[in-house]
Amino acid sequence: MSHYKNLSLSPGSLASLYCLSWKNSEFRLLRSLVCCGHGEGSLLGNIISLLVFLSPARTFVRIVKNKSTEEFESFPYICTLLSSSLWTYYGLTKPDTFLVATVNGFGVALEIVYVSLFLFFAPPPIRVKTGVLFGIMNVGFLGAAVWMTYMLLDGEVRIDAIGLMCSALTIIMYTSPLSAMFVYVSVYLIVSEHKKDIL
Repeated sequence: MSHYKNLSLSPGSLASLYCLSWKNSEFRLLRSLVCCGHGEGSLLGNIISLLVFLSPARTFVRIVKNKSTEEFESFPYICTLLSSSLWTYYGLTKPDTFLVATVNGFGVALEIVYVSLFLFFAPPPIRVKTGVLFGIMNVGFLGAAVWMTYMLLDGEVRIDAIGLMCSALTIIMYTSPLSAMFVYVSVYLIVSEHKKDIL
């Protein structure tokens, strides 16, 4: 049961879950490739995380090519930047979670590039909205979270508090693209309603 204790999941590290079902005597070679060390993360899971962080690259190639953010929203990238920043802080705070810190540090660098490109190519009103969101979430909230956990909490309580924030923000990060879906569903419903009126 002791090999469950230090399991940490970074965003996209679903392969780490498989480590829970493997006994030490089974799949020793495969487990050593997938689960790094004492179960603190997984190599395969971190590769998947890197691919998740790279997935918006095509969107930003399109934004640069068209020199416009079009109908894209900045909120998912700002949430991902905040989540990755907190996961990096978690990885640096908790012992034996180096892979969590490195993969999310890579995510922070990519998200900064994405948000910078978004700010550069966005029209002025959207640029202001994005800047305000960035300031509130990635400067204000992140700074407050790091300061409060570092100054007010110690040891396992600090790690648990950071982990709880990271988990909550990961859920927000993966559900934030749904904000764009609401726009499309609303437009579809309005168009469908008007078609009925016309016919």
